[in-house]
Amino acid sequence: MKLSLLRIAFLSFKHSWKIGVSVALGVGVATAVIVGALLVGDSMRGSLRGLTLERLGRIEAMLYPRQFFDFARVVPLESGYSPLIFFDKGVIERSVSGQAVRRSGKIQIIGCDSTFWQLDEYLSEPVSELQEDQVVLNQSAAEELGGSVGDLVTVRLPIEQAGPADSPL
Repeated sequence: MKLSLLRIAFLSFKHSWKIGVSVALGVGVATAVIVGALLVGDSMRGSLRGLTLERLGRIEAMLYPRQFFDFARVVPLESGYSPLIFFDKGVIERSVSGQAVRRSGKIQIIGCDSTFWQLDEYLSEPVSELQEDQVVLNQSAAEELGGSVGDLVTVRLPIEQAGPADSPL
């Protein structure tokens, strides 16, 4: 009996068809998992990008020098920029006589003027000019402190250190 190449392939498949089907199913399942993960990752990336752009409002660029500088000498004020001071590890606390102090830590503190509110394209009504001793808290910070409009809060700014706080360790 003469064995041709086609006959050898057929006999080989007939002898080990269970292994071949198992490998094919494994490859199919692995392909489905990888394609699904890629689709979910791409969808999540698009959703996060959309949320980020929505939160940025009219902000197109940011200069973050990590130290104070004369803003008017660098950027002309009529150019649509809003100068601000940003601290990312501040603490706010609210104390009421007879009650314990309620604190919220690792918050972002923004010191700004009235031009800052023009960056929010979804702001329904303009924010009135704040006095020197007034602050605006977002909803989550106000709920964490249990505060309402008119309450007295203390804002503590972070202290810039020469080295990291855990460097002695």
